[in-house]
Amino acid sequence: MGKKVQQMANKLGLLNQPKYTFYVQPRKIKGKFSRVRPDVSYVIEDWMGNIDSSAAYSETTTGRTYKFYHIAPELKLYVEILDKISGGLAWIETSHSTQIDIYTTNEDYVRTLVKTLNGIWDDGMVSHLNIEKLEKKYKVKGDEIIQVWNSFL
Repeated sequence: MGKKVQQMANKLGLLNQPKYTFYVQPRKIKGKFSRVRPDVSYVIEDWMGNIDSSAAYSETTTGRTYKFYHIAPELKLYVEILDKISGGLAWIETSHSTQIDIYTTNEDYVRTLVKTLNGIWDDGMVSHLNIEKLEKKYKVKGDEIIQVWNSFL
């Protein structure tokens, strides 16, 4: 499937919508053989599928970088997850640095997704972010990461 969902989003013009970027720390990693997928991807897929029956998902892998593509055409919502793995073991959650880009004109969807992702951790996502690692991997400032999270919680 690969980038099929990304191509569909582009065709529908969803990539031209406002983009909201969040950084997350997966709590669990699931996998088969050499493929891994963070729990945040499952959470987004489940949420979208419950609201939009036409929701779809695909993924691509390049080395130790995984991309997950989620689309809900009826909602005009597209989510792209970039998961970079560092360290020795891909099965360890702390080896993952994850960026989520949400494309939508509906801030209520963004707020709902952020609150849903925040709920992965009992005490919220922000306290589990490895800010230094995210700054290094994605060239962002730690205070901006936290500010964006807090603006939607």
